[in-house]
Amino acid sequence: MPLSILAFFVVFLAVHICASNIWGVDENNVLQAPDWYALFLLGISILATVLTYRFLGPQKVSANTIPLSDSPKASKVEPSTHIRGNTSSGPINQPVNHFDNPIESFTPTFSVITSDGEIPELQGDYAKAVFLWAVSSSGPVKEDNEYSRYITYECGIQHPQYYHEEMIRQGYLEEDSVEKAFMYLKVPELKALTAQLGASSTGKKADLISRIVSSADQEFIANHRPFTFSLSDKGKSFLAEHDAYVQLHRHNVWGISWKDYDSNHTIGESFEDTIVSILNKRAANDTRLFGRQEYFSMYQLMAESGFPGLSDAERNG
Repeated sequence: MPLSILAFFVVFLAVHICASNIWGVDENNVLQAPDWYALFLLGISILATVLTYRFLGPQKVSANTIPLSDSPKASKVEPSTHIRGNTSSGPINQPVNHFDNPIESFTPTFSVITSDGEIPELQGDYAKAVFLWAVSSSGPVKEDNEYSRYITYECGIQHPQYYHEEMIRQGYLEEDSVEKAFMYLKVPELKALTAQLGASSTGKKADLISRIVSSADQEFIANHRPFTFSLSDKGKSFLAEHDAYVQLHRHNVWGISWKDYDSNHTIGESFEDTIVSILNKRAANDTRLFGRQEYFSMYQLMAESGFPGLSDAERNG
């Protein structure tokens, strides 16, 4: 509205000044002008006001426009449907079906950026070694979000559940025996099962499991046993062969990647010698802290390995 009023006066004055030169109207005395001149000047000014308001004034809100308001009625939005799954590898909640159908391994070739950070490409044998180490104790296949974050953000395993199933299919993990599977349950859960069987609920965990196995039929065991998996001989062999990768994961404060390790390691060289060689090179190039962090890491490494090469007196200071 203020803009329209301003337009009225600007057009009024502009037309009046022009008209005074064309029709000889005294611009300082409008009252002496002809009658038609006052109507003409007023009409032109009103027209300018209307046009200004029409094109430069506030816009009308249509019926389909969502109002911007904090009111619950005005800001009501239908809840969105959260889709769990990924077009590249199927739904996350696909039922676990071990051994019956081969499961395609998931091998991304590029990094993925999520709200939590960047997921690197699958880290090959490093990822396999760290994953097998993480699941080496008896346990079931879990949902993706139940695995440790480093499985995804360090190893590049985007779907840990599928990867876990793939390790089972390839024979790195094997299904536990009935007795070992029941060890995964807690004592109160085992006592509840013995109560269902009418057996005694006293004793240690091993005693409870023994009573369940000896007194329950196959159907009861199949319905209540957890399906857990442990390292097979193949998995233990692979893990022993790639123990260096596990140690690098456990000591990530050293800042040595598996690629750095592989590029500096020579056949026949011990893990400790390779790490010390890498840290020494870094310490020599550290002009800011003079290698303090590297030397501390070397001390930690040698302390954990029992200070190889030192006498008992030297180890004890």
